[in-house]
Amino acid sequence: MLINKYNYSTFFYIFIIFHLIIWVAIPSLTNSNLPLDTIEALAWGNDFEWGNNKHPPLSVLSVEIFFFIFSKNDFAYYLLSQIFILINFIFIFEIGKIFFKDHLSRIFIIFLTSLIFYYSYNSTEFNVNICVLPFWSGTILYSFRSLKYNKNIDWIMLGLVAGLGVLSKYIIFYLFIGVLIYLLFTFIQNKKINYKIFISFFIFLIVISPHLIWLFNNEFSTLTYASGRATAYKNYTYPFIFLFKQLLLIFFIFMLHFLFFKINFKKIKKFNKEEVFLICVFLIPITLMFFTSLVTGSKVRTAWMMPFYSISSIFLTYYFFEIKEKSFIYIFIFFYFLSPAIYLGSFYSEYTKNRTKDGREKRVLYNGKEISNIVQSQWDSKINKEIKYVIGDEWYGGNLSYHLKDRPLLYLNKGEKHWYSGKNIESLKEVLMYGVVIIEKDLHQINESFKNFEDNQMLYLRDKNNNVLNFACKIDKIRLEKEKLNLYFVLPGCK
Repeated sequence: MLINKYNYSTFFYIFIIFHLIIWVAIPSLTNSNLPLDTIEALAWGNDFEWGNNKHPPLSVLSVEIFFFIFSKNDFAYYLLSQIFILINFIFIFEIGKIFFKDHLSRIFIIFLTSLIFYYSYNSTEFNVNICVLPFWSGTILYSFRSLKYNKNIDWIMLGLVAGLGVLSKYIIFYLFIGVLIYLLFTFIQNKKINYKIFISFFIFLIVISPHLIWLFNNEFSTLTYASGRATAYKNYTYPFIFLFKQLLLIFFIFMLHFLFFKINFKKIKKFNKEEVFLICVFLIPITLMFFTSLVTGSKVRTAWMMPFYSISSIFLTYYFFEIKEKSFIYIFIFFYFLSPAIYLGSFYSEYTKNRTKDGREKRVLYNGKEISNIVQSQWDSKINKEIKYVIGDEWYGGNLSYHLKDRPLLYLNKGEKHWYSGKNIESLKEVLMYGVVIIEKDLHQINESFKNFEDNQMLYLRDKNNNVLNFACKIDKIRLEKEKLNLYFVLPGCK
């Protein structure tokens, strides 16, 4: 390999830019529609607030900034996702400089990290798990640098990335606990408190303050959702399924290391600061997640663990491996391109085609643009004003909000209740008086929104207080048999 101490940084940047191009190009060429989480973020971003009923605001803000720049160009949102992956790799590379003197180890660690499916196959759908990635690894980097070098800039950066991490996803608090344990360890060891930590804390509070104000003004709805999601699927076999999956993934990552490293258990010695730090920021968060599942019986979804494994290769290499003379670079290349090949192959299999015919459709093959064109054409033939509102669930309604030329606000009405509406939607009455498109999937994605729907006259919907409201409306209905969708055009002037 033509990598030496003079060009390894250049080689690193060439590799991660290549990785970005690969994983922007593939979904841009294969996907006919954006994935669910991205569509949902676009719907929320249309009426941006400093939080929503599910997550903190940063993923939505990021998507909204890209919409302002690129509008309805799908490739931009795959690019956004890979920019976050790229920044994460840069932070991992910088962390590697702390723990490894030889340049090859740092490069190989990035290579191996890129093989983990979280940062390749699963990286095409921009969501909160990808959004939190660079701030997770950034918190690891700057917490160590702050304590080791005690520079003001590092303490400031620690507060900044930690705050942005909270604005991405609350799951970063698992990492914060590990960092705080390490801080306690250093304070005890040094027998004094480093008051520069309050620089970080001050910056941290400034960054998260808009979201804190929003939480107080919105009855802590995001925290309520997070708590409910954690206990939604309660079964005390879940913790052990979770543990088995993590052990399997760590074993897989461990085995990949033989491409570039040889095992060396003699590296394990008495704990120094670096070793304690790695335990605190890698093992402790995963262990805490396991105990959360064990105590609550909750199901931990695989995607939630994406940030936890960002430094897995650093941890394993530091403890168990050393560089070897001959590397299996061709096997690495095979594994690297295997993931894109599987991704591409999944779009041309009968399994994928069949999935698009039922309720578990492959969402990136959804005809969102085509359906929106039908809606736009029908609306224009009936009503001489812009489409300002859509009523639907986060997927079907969200797609209309994204694809329609007027980018209407989404009033999310699901499961017989109001679930989300933008701050500029004052009331359901306002929506229906103006005129609205309602989209409903068979099997009742909007469960019983329409009760006793007779003569295209009476419309029953629930408001945000979960009260059933009756409206006398003039309604035109269109059935899209192929997609099993019902479209309702509520004409202006409901009473």
